[in-house]
Amino acid sequence: MSNQAYDVIVVGAGHAGCEAALASAKLGCRTALVSFSLEAAARLSCNPSVGGIGKSHLVFELDALGGIIAENADYTGIQFRTLNTKKGPAVQAHRAQCDKTMYSERMAGILAQTPNLTLVEGEAAAILTGGGRISGLQLEDGTSLTAGALVLTPGTFLNGIMHIGDRQIPGGRIGEAASRDIAEQLKGLGFHVERLKTGTPARLRSDSLDYGKMTAQPGFDPPPLFSWKARRHREMFHVEQSGPEAPESWHKQTPCYMTYTTPETHDIIRSNLQRSALYGGSITGTGVRYCPSIEDKIVKFADKDSHHVFVEPEGLSTDLVYPNGISNSLPEDAQLAMLRSI
Repeated sequence: MSNQAYDVIVVGAGHAGCEAALASAKLGCRTALVSFSLEAAARLSCNPSVGGIGKSHLVFELDALGGIIAENADYTGIQFRTLNTKKGPAVQAHRAQCDKTMYSERMAGILAQTPNLTLVEGEAAAILTGGGRISGLQLEDGTSLTAGALVLTPGTFLNGIMHIGDRQIPGGRIGEAASRDIAEQLKGLGFHVERLKTGTPARLRSDSLDYGKMTAQPGFDPPPLFSWKARRHREMFHVEQSGPEAPESWHKQTPCYMTYTTPETHDIIRSNLQRSALYGGSITGTGVRYCPSIEDKIVKFADKDSHHVFVEPEGLSTDLVYPNGISNSLPEDAQLAMLRSI
């Protein structure tokens, strides 16, 4: 067993954990960032996009405060758009479709090169306390990390459960375990613990889709970027051709596509509602407003015979695409029938 001393320990290397660790290190604090897998730093495990309605203002605010998400999205984005351009500026939003692999790799590189920041790969087993306050963290392998402050950013991993129809699988995301011990210890320390609710659709093979039946959605030129750094770079690229070269994706963007659900799609969903985790009783939480499940859309907007589905590539080096708009908790056979009806 070894002991290592820090000023701040951050647990979890998702978006929030990376921002917290970088902010702490930039302030001069000796910081440790603990993660199951450092290779998965800031992994875009849902839709590989940043921004959009309800989220883009947070990205701008983080950039103004010295955060990294805006810059990382700008330099790993493969398509850039502004949403709601036919409406007023109050409801417009920037959105970047990012390369899933590039985003995580670039973030891992930034973390590795940041002074005062130590990357620790391991599983958080127990919060260490003493004298009525936090004193550090113990890892599953017995290593103890001491610090005066502990930042927990576990996201969906804290006592996480995945729902596929009536099946329930412990985990933070597919193939990765949930953090159960910390959840139970937090309860013992007097904290009220709940789960975050999210939902995703099945990923699709690009070569299995008929793009001829879809409407192409190209990116905007010039690309609407998030960060001050990238916007200055873009201006330099356009004004001074001898300046640093801009990413190829800024002038050669990857298209997304739009299609629709059909009345058959809606019939399939209605006939399987009680088999979904959301309407079958397994899930009782309320989902986020800007990303409703397809089950909710069918029930709450019963007069609609179609809904948009946005077909979005997950990166330049993968053939997987994300069908945005049909997040659900249906069993696999119902999902497959639904997909084939679109």
